[in-house]
Amino acid sequence: MLIECLAEKDLTPQEAAQIVALQHAAFPGTPEFVTQRWYHTPLAPDELWFFGRTGGRMVCSVRVVHRTISIGAASFRVAGIANVGSHPDVRGSGAGKTAMQAVGEYIVRAAELDFGLLFTGAPIDGFYRKLGWKTVTNQHASLNEKGERILSDPQGKGITMIYPGQRTLEQWSDGLVDLNGRDW
Repeated sequence: MLIECLAEKDLTPQEAAQIVALQHAAFPGTPEFVTQRWYHTPLAPDELWFFGRTGGRMVCSVRVVHRTISIGAASFRVAGIANVGSHPDVRGSGAGKTAMQAVGEYIVRAAELDFGLLFTGAPIDGFYRKLGWKTVTNQHASLNEKGERILSDPQGKGITMIYPGQRTLEQWSDGLVDLNGRDW
């Protein structure tokens, strides 16, 4: 399988349509993915898409949102991981794993990225844990679609995970994570 990485601004209309179709197949219960490639945060030109093809067919994709977050007085540049999906026909084949390994390599190589950051739930967190992601217990704040600040549910089922970039896992801070925008 070939993994490609393209900036949002460089996607062809055909590639954009293929990502929509893939996400709709991967997440059939998410109405947003019938017509668009984003869930909460609209697309930005500097975002990246990692996608895998088998026999010319797009079978997996990962969206990378670049963001500066705050934890107390500290700021960190993160690769926010979103829309990780594989076509149902290839689940269990390693397609998603291969794409996420490429994303991990990107996070480590990118001089401007302190960490990777993603939000998931059980049992999917085990998939990420096997790839080197670590669960953290920080509550986070983000903006909703109206621009109002909301806090994550500290008792909720959501799981926050980080991946080391230019900083080590031990350099992650405790405290409230401000996403400085909408979640992804």
